[in-house]
Formats: sequence, structure tokens, C-alpha cells
Amino acid sequence: MVGKLKKTLLIKRYFNCLLNPSTPFFAHFFITTRCNLRCPYCGVWKNDYSKHENTELSKKIIDKIYGTGVVELSFTGGEPLLRGDIYELINYASDLGLWTQITSNGTMDEEMYKKLAESKIDFVSISLDSLRKEEAKADPDKIIGAIKTLNKNGKKPNISCILNQRNMNIESIKKVLKFAKDEKCSIMLCPVVIKRGEKKFSFRVSGKEYEKNKVNEIFDFLSQNYGNYPLMDTMHFLSLSRNYMLGAEAWRCKGTRFYDIMPDGTFGFCQDFLTKQNILDDDFDRWFKEERLKDAKKIIFGCEGCVYSCYPNTEDIFSFNVFHVLMTLIKARF
Repeated sequence: MVGKLKKTLLIKRYFNCLLNPSTPFFAHFFITTRCNLRCPYCGVWKNDYSKHENTELSKKIIDKIYGTGVVELSFTGGEPLLRGDIYELINYASDLGLWTQITSNGTMDEEMYKKLAESKIDFVSISLDSLRKEEAKADPDKIIGAIKTLNKNGKKPNISCILNQRNMNIESIKKVLKFAKDEKCSIMLCPVVIKRGEKKFSFRVSGKEYEKNKVNEIFDFLSQNYGNYPLMDTMHFLSLSRNYMLGAEAWRCKGTRFYDIMPDGTFGFCQDFLTKQNILDDDFDRWFKEERLKDAKKIIFGCEGCVYSCYPNTEDIFSFNVFHVLMTLIKARF
């Protein structure tokens, strides 16, 4: 789709979301749950959907996602670049008029990131937890190479730094922040969301509580140096993250502005609350319009809360925090 036409359509779809509180803005499409890594804080790879990795099936799912009125479609996983057809699917979604983004762990072959830069993807996020090998989930030199390849090929990536037990070190975080600034990349710091109670969640893992002194040291530094780094985190999200990591009650969503789709089309109010609904079912459109919000209230009532960055940031776009979200985006990306 021609750039100007796509922008016009995106603005139109955004205002439709603004005028209709029940219309979702954002959708995660778990294009695969396969991954070449085994991060201790992630349980996605334990769910096998490989038999549903089919190009035509995925295009049908993208068509249905588009039909729900969303503006933004995020290709996630697992490692999305393990799908050989990922570039075709990105271009297909973009041509429909969706704003597309992807998250990769940064460990794929250099040629894959060149092809990604040449695709119609709007936003690329690369996961880099630390520059120290003993703290990183994979060889940081390999991930740095992917970031540099994207930059060299005209696609400035965002760096996603997952705060976890291994990298809760102020000096490590400072080095990642400096690297992002030097590479002229935006960066977002997000805490691992752990399972605290007995309830079964789709992809959460059990985890230890964080050391409070380390949490406060890191977030004090971020607050005091907020304007010095290209942070994509809003001050609101940093506050939510600090509180969560200190053991306070986590943020809770309304379950209206986003949803998740598995490789087979299974619908989830988020990645932790999958349903029996499938976006390809004949009755899905009726359920989505008439019963989705009622079912969301019932299901999400039992949630422990979270700080998965996409969810609170999406709801902030439709709140009094929207101005700060826009200013943060401009500061970090431009």
C-alpha cells in the first residue's frame, strides 16, 4: 500500500477506536511458538503449534484480525523469523493497511535481518538483556550484530531489555542504555512477569521476588536520567514496573483494547487468558461483537495483574496519559 494512503487509513482506524471504546487497537499474533532459545523466564516454547504454521492459514487469520478494526499488528513468538514465510506475511498485513511490528531475539542469520529491513515492517524490536555474556540469554555480540545490520539497512530498531534476576545490576543496565544511545536506537525496559499465585497462566513462569534495593537503584537512575536516554518507557509505565517488582499489586486491564491470537487462530484476551474461541470460527464475528466484553470481565477478574508493556501502553493511548505517550515516542524515535 502506498505510504500516504496507508497513513490515512491508519488515522481513520485510530479515530474509529477512539470513538468506539469496545474496538481493539492492538493485536499480538503469535506466528509461532518455536524458539531457538530457552530463556528461563519464558514458557512460550513449551506450547507446540507447529502443525498450524501455514501461509494461507496465517493470511486468513490476518484478514480476520484486520476485520476487527485493530490499527496495530505485532508478529511475535517464539522467534518469528523461524517462519520462512514471515516476510510475505508482514507485507500482506502491511498492504491491508495495518501498522506492523515484530520482536526478534536477535540471534538469527544476518541475511534474515537484511530481508526484514527490506520488508514493509514498520517497527522492529530486538531483545538485548545485557552486554555481559554471563547475564545475557544469548551471545550479546550476535545480537549487537543484528542491531547494527538493521541500522545499516535503514531500519532503526528498538531494543527490548527484559529486567530479570540475571541482569538486575545497575552497571549492566547503564551499559545497555549507553549502547542504545550510541546506536541511535530507542530502548524499552520491561520486567519479567512471573506467576505469583496458583492460577495457571498460558505463558507465565514461576519466579523469585526481586531484591528491592536493586529495583529501587535502577528505577531511581531511570527517573533521574529520563531525558538522557532514548527510553520508550513512559514515566507511567516505569512507575507500574517499579511497583510490580517491589511486590505491589500489579496493573489490571479492562480487556477491551487488545487481544492475542495463537498460530491456529485461538483467541486470547491476552497471552495469559486464552479462550475456546477461534478467530476463524463461523460464529466468531457474532461472539466478538455481542459477548466478548462480557466474557472478558468474567475471565480477567481472576488475573493477578501484569506489566506486559504492550497492554498498559495501549490503554494509555486512550487515557489522559496519551500526550505523554506521544512525547515519549517522539523523544525516543526521532
